Amino acid sequence: VSSPCQCAPSMAEYEIYCPANAYNVFPKFRLAIRPNSNVQIECNLTDANEYKQLPPLRIGEIERVQIQRCPLPGHTPIAGILEHLGIRSPKMLIFESDNLGVNITRRHLDRLQNLKRLRFTSRRFTYIPADFLADLRNLSWLDLRANIVELPAHLFDNLENLESLELGSNGLKHLPHGVFSRMPKLRH
Repeated sequence: VSSPCQCAPSMAEYEIYCPANAYNVFPKFRLAIRPNSNVQIECNLTDANEYKQLPPLRIGEIERVQIQRCPLPGHTPIAGILEHLGIRSPKMLIFESDNLGVNITRRHLDRLQNLKRLRFTSRRFTYIPADFLADLRNLSWLDLRANIVELPAHLFDNLENLESLELGSNGLKHLPHGVFSRMPKLRH
């Protein structure tokens, strides 16, 4: 299979640059793969329709996936990127974006219902819909720092297993009454 990417083994991990170029300077995507452990995807001035430049892979089971400086994949689930890379059953997803945009929906988290830990952050404040986390009943740890201007009243309603919640560095002025009432295991 021909690919516009270049793979560079480095100690216990592999680095993939897409598209490949001389000295791997400013590729659209840089993947760092540590087998059976974690995958890190970094974007560089990438837009949502460029995810198709990523090569189809069979990475397998991974504990943690970190996606940095990347846009949301249009109106398709983040899981589509993971499936294209052959990543199965991640327990933790870290999605850190410069700008999540205004079109964030519950659908972006489709097929990620087995996540235990989620960090979803942005450098710009974002509107998050009330049903955004509705399918993530297995979450025990959630980090939504630096994201939200307004917290929807029912955002956490289905997170009965949540133990840890981080909401720091948000532009929140007030919290809706009872917003934490359906999280009996919440400790911090």
